[in-house]
Amino acid sequence: SNSTLLYQDAYVARFDADMHLTWLTALAGPGDDRAYALRVDNVMDRLIVVGKTASKNNESVAECPPSGQYDFPLCYPTNSYRQYLLNGSSNCDDPTACGTDGFVTVFNLGDLHILYSSYFGSGGGTLDALTDVVTDESGNIFMVGWDNDGAYANNVCGWGGMDYHFVSCGSGGYMDPNIDGGYYSHFIARLNNMFEETWATRIAGNQHQYGALMYELSRPRLAMDYADNVYMYGSTASGSVIGDDPIAPFVANGSYYSNEGHADFPSTYPSSAYDTYLLKFDPTTHLALSTIFGGPGQDYAAGITALGDRIYVSGATGSQLFPTNAPTISGATPYLVTTPSTATGDLDAFMAQLGFEIIIGSGRTLASR
Repeated sequence: SNSTLLYQDAYVARFDADMHLTWLTALAGPGDDRAYALRVDNVMDRLIVVGKTASKNNESVAECPPSGQYDFPLCYPTNSYRQYLLNGSSNCDDPTACGTDGFVTVFNLGDLHILYSSYFGSGGGTLDALTDVVTDESGNIFMVGWDNDGAYANNVCGWGGMDYHFVSCGSGGYMDPNIDGGYYSHFIARLNNMFEETWATRIAGNQHQYGALMYELSRPRLAMDYADNVYMYGSTASGSVIGDDPIAPFVANGSYYSNEGHADFPSTYPSSAYDTYLLKFDPTTHLALSTIFGGPGQDYAAGITALGDRIYVSGATGSQLFPTNAPTISGATPYLVTTPSTATGDLDAFMAQLGFEIIIGSGRTLASR
């Protein structure tokens, strides 16, 4: 509708073992659409794609269409999570006037037909997104993202209709009541294998929130270990909230590495610098581990993966005193760089290996094993 604006489309492609392109499709509408992550679910034989979209579609369609359409494709099996109003708006014909919502689209790997597709976010926020996705052995779908809604809806899982603020829901799991609509909060949510929402909560300190201006640089990420524990990894500018908010996520845990203070500003006052954070949720969605990780400078989360009994994380740091460490391995010399190039104002990449079954340190002196 405006030749001076260039929108992006999300796409999904498949290559065979010889790297021949065997399938390619756009996943988009008339607005700006971006895919941030995808995951193959070998249990349910599905491909799950998440991202963000500014393309409207106000139709609730039970059967997913076999071919493309102008609006963003939305379709919902019976009783599944349904969100079909883009940022709560029933009239968003001009893509430049819309905010964004996250989207989750699920393909059947057998025939590449769409099984399920929905917005995911809040009506009160203007720039929502889904940034990563993992699945467990039961076919549950865990998703993370960000939103800047200033309110919670009711505590009933599912899209709230007229009450379209972010939903905090799920019995027995971790719930974070903190709300700050002035900044971006990260969130985590779970759909079961029938696409019904079973748990959702924000992850928000009670001060400066995550990625307020840098959210594109450090999108929250997910990993899952062999015991179906879920790890959430992102960046925060929140200070320590130990003293005045005991139910906030950044709490000490004596069994694990725990940096309970903000490395950049050791008080509850908001800081303009970022640290990374790592959260662990057990299969019942209880918070089992929480720590801030970084040095006295800008630290941004990038990637996370689980392998055996260890967690590997990566990111970027501008901290000259970023904590480094290498294990003692008989007959081997682990790679280790202790002198950063951050003195010139550049960012360095970093990698860390965490053994989640043992004590690996405390305070700020030991950050990796």
